[in-house]
Amino acid sequence: MALEFSEISTLGCMFFSKRELGNASKSLENLKKFTLKVKNKVKSDSNVRFGTGKSAFINAMDPNDPKVLDDMCKSISAAIAIKKWLYEVHNESPDTKIKKGYMTGNVWPPPVNAFKLSAFGMADYNSSDIILYTGKQGSNEYYYGVSLKKKNKEHDDDPTLINKAFDSVMDGSEFNTIKNDIKKLRINWFADKIRKAHQKKLILIERAHQDLPDEKLILAKPAGTDDPYPNIKGTLKEGYDGGTSFRKWMNNEIGNGNLYSSMLKIIEPHIDLFANSLINLVLKVNLSNKLNANKDLNKYYFGFALVTGVGRLVNYTPNIGTGAVYPQESVLAALASLSSTKKPYKMVQIPNPAGEESNAAKVFFEIRKGKVPILRLQVRYKGSFTAQPQFQAFLTKEFKEIIKGKIPNY
Repeated sequence: MALEFSEISTLGCMFFSKRELGNASKSLENLKKFTLKVKNKVKSDSNVRFGTGKSAFINAMDPNDPKVLDDMCKSISAAIAIKKWLYEVHNESPDTKIKKGYMTGNVWPPPVNAFKLSAFGMADYNSSDIILYTGKQGSNEYYYGVSLKKKNKEHDDDPTLINKAFDSVMDGSEFNTIKNDIKKLRINWFADKIRKAHQKKLILIERAHQDLPDEKLILAKPAGTDDPYPNIKGTLKEGYDGGTSFRKWMNNEIGNGNLYSSMLKIIEPHIDLFANSLINLVLKVNLSNKLNANKDLNKYYFGFALVTGVGRLVNYTPNIGTGAVYPQESVLAALASLSSTKKPYKMVQIPNPAGEESNAAKVFFEIRKGKVPILRLQVRYKGSFTAQPQFQAFLTKEFKEIIKGKIPNY
């Protein structure tokens, strides 16, 4: 797992007051001094717990590194937003300073490893990047998980909430037929493109490969390259490993062809099943139910939110934006509001938001309930065409407004 400095810096910020966070953002010198304070805190305080990787995080916290300071601006924004969430939603103090903080990752430290969940085909269904402990009230101990994202400016596109193989959405035997049909479609589609490229003399299917069935053809490797036919980069004229024209041709065929629309036709008869599964994976709809089902966790209170820190270092000046928090309670209320209508789910292909200048093998969809878009999906091949396409998911502007309390227009 890649080291993400903003996670440890946000966790460290939660041990400080809003006044200290505000003061840190007033000047470059203040920001450097505060970064050093956070570093010393997470390095020496036993209330900051790591499952693994402590030395890597500590070593990365260089207060003279502009990238570190840039992330610290985002972390200050996130911490201020988290404090507001804890106060307004969970009745914590107006300026909550946590008592303990936990870094998750490949290894979750005790006792928060009890909150780690493998469910719905995901090893990390509880996607908390950091977990905050605010103390004990009565017999309950209060923990809060934060799935942390970041961006430079408030009006920038939101970061992706999930980046997974496409068929990871479809966990469970009820999806077997859909997955098998999509697999057959992909194999036949790419085999057809390889044969088309051969006819156009872009590549040469070797004689020994020409009668292979589709499934074996797309995995076969012609002489002169270690890549199977779909992953060849250059044309026969350029040399398979010496150019990029064939890769560009294949990207164009995928981006402008019927591969994704054909996949959508397979999914459409099962769109409710698919949409609910996707929404559950992205928005952790069943997280509370899963945790509550574990009687060993009865003494713990666990809140969860998606949080985006907003900020950057501009001309060596700290610029702190307003962080965004999407509490689990509000997400579930928004989904319940949408579910009250009998309008069906739809999966609708939409234009590339960036325009048509991109030649990447990707396409965009929205998951909608009636007229309301909930999630925007980007589905694309990254690297190998013989592997599953990857999908990224983003909250739509309309659904974020419903989470904040706006009445949906069905």
